[in-house]
Amino acid sequence: MILILPRGSLKIRFGGASAGHHGVESIIKVLNSDKFWRFRLGTGDQRSKISSKGRSASGRKNQKLRKLDDYVLSNFTGSEYGKVRELIKRGAKAISTALEEDLTKAMNRFNTK
Repeated sequence: MILILPRGSLKIRFGGASAGHHGVESIIKVLNSDKFWRFRLGTGDQRSKISSKGRSASGRKNQKLRKLDDYVLSNFTGSEYGKVRELIKRGAKAISTALEEDLTKAMNRFNTK
């Protein structure tokens, strides 16, 4: 199961597991290391949990569960576009800050809870 970050959130961190993300798994495999910086942009709602099999591993109530391929391939709704557009702008500023100043400063300035 993959926990999708809430829409509009931004997480910058160094190292760690792939958390089920196949692209990150591929990078870890090629580098033979998980020691690299990651910029994660939240695209889900606060209750989104994604399963590659379409069922909950935890069995908790009140959790919205969707199949991963259905979620990734779906379009944003009209009301979501503005928040996603702002997230992309913030993500670009975070990357600029990381490159021009310092990765730790970018992490401290742009990470959201």
